[in-house]
Amino acid sequence: KQLQRSLKEKTALLQEVHHRVGNNLQTISSFVSLKSIHSPSEEVQTYLEDINDRIMGIAAIHNSMYEQQRFLDLELLQHLQTVWNNSFQIIHGGHDIDISGDAVFIDINRALPLSLVVSELFSNSLHHAFDGQKGSMELRLRDLDGSLSIHYRDDGKGYNEEDLRGGLGKVGLTLMKNLVERQLKGSIRFYNQGGANAEIVL
Repeated sequence: KQLQRSLKEKTALLQEVHHRVGNNLQTISSFVSLKSIHSPSEEVQTYLEDINDRIMGIAAIHNSMYEQQRFLDLELLQHLQTVWNNSFQIIHGGHDIDISGDAVFIDINRALPLSLVVSELFSNSLHHAFDGQKGSMELRLRDLDGSLSIHYRDDGKGYNEEDLRGGLGKVGLTLMKNLVERQLKGSIRFYNQGGANAEIVL
């Protein structure tokens, strides 16, 4: 009985934390959206929209963890599909996306920064690749005998060549590079080939 009571208490606590985190992220997102709508500067609006996508990406990651009821590891393919559905599908559903590959379980401490990187790839394509036109994106996940490979591409206009040559001065690209190399101890490569491409190896 004591064990069952303890389990119920922990479940209730987990549910409360989930709801509070979700509500707080939604409040922040609503505030950023409001600021974006009332900003007279198109540049500021774009910047705030990028920030809001990152906030919603974090919320989607949190929701996916809760929905899978796995807090030590995650099934990565399902998780990334959930991140897209919860964070981008409603607003950017006019674009085509194909997320496929091997079923891989990944430690939660690695899943979180990797999910932020993938969210950033989605956001970068949606805001900068298609110039208001319908576009397509692909993400391929491969388990290579203990190594994890992710190839992402869109069919948009590609990365700015100056950003690729000049040390990735763009905030989003720098953020992804730092997350992969410093937190995940992996490698990431950006290049243009029929659109923007990114290859991640962990």
